[in-house]
Amino acid sequence: SATLRLEGEFPAARPLRLRSASGDVELAGWAPELEARSTSGNLVLHAGHSVSRLLARTSSGMVTFSGGAHSTRCDASSGDVRLEGLLGPLAVATSSGNVTAAFDSLAAGDEVHVTTTSGRVRLTLPPGTQPAGEVSATRGEIRSVYPGQSDPKARTLRLTGSGPKLVITTTSGRIELQ
Repeated sequence: SATLRLEGEFPAARPLRLRSASGDVELAGWAPELEARSTSGNLVLHAGHSVSRLLARTSSGMVTFSGGAHSTRCDASSGDVRLEGLLGPLAVATSSGNVTAAFDSLAAGDEVHVTTTSGRVRLTLPPGTQPAGEVSATRGEIRSVYPGQSDPKARTLRLTGSGPKLVITTTSGRIELQ
């Protein structure tokens, strides 16, 4: 139930696994792949440079990551998710948390999937990105700087770019694409 703090570089760890039942997990360092899990603690991960794969899961804690990840999967039941420096595909699922993700790079063939029941979603894509896919907010609003075909009755936006593919869904939150 205590906080787990780890500093340093762990090049042989594939993946570096950090787990806690009810305490926070904090990392300031690097490993080629990271897995962080906590039942009711926050995950605060600051990579010294980009990791190839990140997996972060918590039931009732917040997830914060910075430093770059080429592939990211994140699950949180009732906590916010804040991700910076993303460099590739993303999959996030939350029940009642806000999701903020900022990409430094995103290839046309990459996919971004974000699902939340009652949270706000804000994605910042790299300059020049032309996303495709569908954005849906059942009882929320959608704001996008990217072109698409809007269906106000269904509260969906079908993005008309050439890629990457975005699939963003929230039941009662706002979605912002910038």
